[in-house]
Amino acid sequence: MSKVESKFATADVQESYSDAALKRAWSKYSFNYKIDGEARHTWYDSNTSEVGFDDGKGAEELFNLTEEIDRVIRESHSKADIDVLDLREFACKHLRAMIKVEQELQRAPASERCYKASNVKPMDMDKLSLEEQCVLEVLQEQLEKAESEGAVGEGAPGEKVYTITKEMVDAKMQGKEHN
Repeated sequence: MSKVESKFATADVQESYSDAALKRAWSKYSFNYKIDGEARHTWYDSNTSEVGFDDGKGAEELFNLTEEIDRVIRESHSKADIDVLDLREFACKHLRAMIKVEQELQRAPASERCYKASNVKPMDMDKLSLEEQCVLEVLQEQLEKAESEGAVGEGAPGEKVYTITKEMVDAKMQGKEHN
């Protein structure tokens, strides 16, 4: 029996491009952006074959973060069998939508915002001045008063205003000094 050698094979193929094609494509990379309201610019430097940034806070870290995101997209492309350009386009649209959501939330009135405390630790009242202790005690009394009158509760906007005045704190201080 003679052995016939197969002329067919399977392989993983990685696509790459010539240096000229890469430089041409990367020459399109450039955009303006803002960090903390300060206008910035980034571009591709064809002399060094690197991305350039205006000097400033966070630019290189942002680029590294987005490179990491792009790496994850490229890896997901092979797992999900979805075109890498479709994945990138989806990611961009998703991020744009998240920007719109965040902007809308920032416009929400204070009455619609919720706050949740975490890692709560009791204050060491002994380390506070007498005035600071009295301010906190008056604040606590006003909160208890508001709760007993139903002005404070989950989702209930306070219709009544409870004020802490200097006179209230002074009266509390005088009561403590006489004890």
